[in-house]
Amino acid sequence: MEEEAAAPEPEAPEPAAERRGAALARRAKPFGGWLAAIGAGVAATVIAAVLMPSDSDRKKADGKGQPFTVVSEARRPSGVGWMTSRVVENPVTLPAFDGDWDRLDERWKNWVQDVRAVPATALVVDFTVQGTSEAEVTLTGLTVRVTDRRPAFPGTHVIDSGAGDNPYRYVAADLDTDPPTLSDYYEPSYGSNVPPIQRRPIQFPYQVKLSDAESFEVSARTQTCDCEFVIELTWIGLGRQGSTTIDDKGKPFRVAAISAATHFCGALGFEGFENSCRPA
Repeated sequence: MEEEAAAPEPEAPEPAAERRGAALARRAKPFGGWLAAIGAGVAATVIAAVLMPSDSDRKKADGKGQPFTVVSEARRPSGVGWMTSRVVENPVTLPAFDGDWDRLDERWKNWVQDVRAVPATALVVDFTVQGTSEAEVTLTGLTVRVTDRRPAFPGTHVIDSGAGDNPYRYVAADLDTDPPTLSDYYEPSYGSNVPPIQRRPIQFPYQVKLSDAESFEVSARTQTCDCEFVIELTWIGLGRQGSTTIDDKGKPFRVAAISAATHFCGALGFEGFENSCRPA
């Protein structure tokens, strides 16, 4: 899988084509805020639930399937850029802004695939959980599990113009601890477009059904590793309990630290800004 010995071959993360419910953070162009400081520790409270589903609801929950659907999207927060094992010294090789943001997005997508770049420092995963029937399912907690941990690799850290809105709540995962430490953040002033009933810190348990979905955001960060990870969501309902793995279309999410970068490039895409590269 490796094109260069310094870094395992990554696949550039691509956002899901569709999201359900009121997703907590949306991608904005060209500007966006840096994620706010991490707040207090989050605890997942495991509870017992007594549910009396109908026969049709029981049938929907039978077999190997889970009694809800999950739609997820991975994206980079603003200001983190990309990490590639390639040494980029000529800024001309980086995508340049010509006044068309859509065209610039396409150029960056192609560049990421060509150099096999990995999101640098942080990766945000938004996901929405919705029941498959009107029988309630209780979400009892979430954890983040690192599936592969490698040292930060040398190469080039490239900052581009990608950005995102400030979320009003999220779970932060520190991938540099084993297991990852989770903490929560809540800033109600960022949630003006969110229904009042959802305008509260993340605090498990949650109940979901077909007519009542819940949206979450996990921000995974690292300063030392090239890490792959998944999110595990625990639940109970319809006489069953289980754990659902949230990943990147069948493979783990991936994010890489910039601590071993040997070169740095800026390609912000602002009008009048010229791409530049230098040793780190």
